[in-house]
Amino acid sequence: MPPKKTVYIFGAGATIAEAFFAGIDQRLTLRDISESVIQKAKSEPSLKDILSDVAVDDIVDIELYISLLESLHIQRFSDIASRLRFLFCRSIQDKLSERGAPLEPILTMALLQMHEKIDQNEKLVGVISLNYDNLLDRAFNNVFGAVNYGIKCRCETADYNISEDCIPLIKLHGSFNWRRSFPLTLIDEGQARSGEQAEMLWIPPSIQKEREPYPFNILWGRAFEMLDCDILRIIGCRLSQNDLGLISLLFSTQLKSGEAYRIELINTQKAGEDIRERNGFLRNVRVLGELEGCQDFVDYEPSNVFETWLKQKLSSFRESGIPIDELGLTYVNAVLGVKSK
Repeated sequence: MPPKKTVYIFGAGATIAEAFFAGIDQRLTLRDISESVIQKAKSEPSLKDILSDVAVDDIVDIELYISLLESLHIQRFSDIASRLRFLFCRSIQDKLSERGAPLEPILTMALLQMHEKIDQNEKLVGVISLNYDNLLDRAFNNVFGAVNYGIKCRCETADYNISEDCIPLIKLHGSFNWRRSFPLTLIDEGQARSGEQAEMLWIPPSIQKEREPYPFNILWGRAFEMLDCDILRIIGCRLSQNDLGLISLLFSTQLKSGEAYRIELINTQKAGEDIRERNGFLRNVRVLGELEGCQDFVDYEPSNVFETWLKQKLSSFRESGIPIDELGLTYVNAVLGVKSK
């Protein structure tokens, strides 16, 4: 039997899981980021008076707030929305570092190593990211030696190698370290923090995210093609109202498939059941407790679902007789708590 074609979608929850695993004490939920943005905005002289009646904890969804400001089609409020986008970017960048060092995506690198060196039953055909940060980029570069964004790219940093031979990483909303050019320009972490917002090639937070301009039209097309798969695992995404474009993508690709691919939700049991209930039109959806070896998680809610699920997956290979502790897989061993030889 040929290996099953497998795709992953990474949402903000995957980044939160990486920070939690690394012991970085930063709040990274949408509510946390929203509060951080408003707090920063209220300290700026140009925004202080405008936001005087807005408490820091009034805005729990900064994407919705920015969308509402833009919907007024008044220059004053559009300027506020633009500045809030910049602060949104800076808040995430600040939270994903500890004492100036970037967060290491150990869980993601272990997952990629698992598919590259251990799992013979599945074939990883690609990863789709909803995130703007570069955790996945660095994980790909560290494990595979290169990154393939699915579009033309000019690299101006020694941090990454670019190769079309690598498994594709499709960043649907762009990236903090992409700059507008043709082909797009990939820059380093320091440049990404100091660059002008107008040059950043990303779709800023909003409810309706534009997909028509290049390169986003190409990226969404690549994602559509990639979802000709057998298994789709979604890590850390709640498929909420802010993910309407993604939900539409899943619905259309499942509908046009002869046999709808299986969707596995790497999320808490409760969150998974809520996602399935709200999106009843999606087929073959499996929540955490329905996944192999994860039945115990129905009553016991893991503090880090990504880590717990990955450990269970790796342990199942070990139990099947694969000597994974002896393969010298640094990141896999780090997740399992095994000292690399």
